[in-house]
Amino acid sequence: HSSPMVYFDRYNFESVPLGGDNETYGDATFTAMMWVKILSVLYISLLGHDIMFQDVDIVWEDDPLPLFYCDDLVRYDAIFQHDGST
Repeated sequence: HSSPMVYFDRYNFESVPLGGDNETYGDATFTAMMWVKILSVLYISLLGHDIMFQDVDIVWEDDPLPLFYCDDLVRYDAIFQHDGST
């Protein structure tokens, strides 16, 4: 069992506005918050951890973890799902 780790990247995160402050999809606030998500995943990956990152509105019907270790997918470093938006 490992202890939780906390890290704050002042250079990249300090200027990010609070959630819900964006006015339109793709505006500066929205873009800044998307970069926070990307950097968070990058930093965890650089520490050598496996990552499963998903939006909060995703619900799994079954445990998805065995899918990542099946023979067809184990050769990939990253697996993505397209949400169907344009």
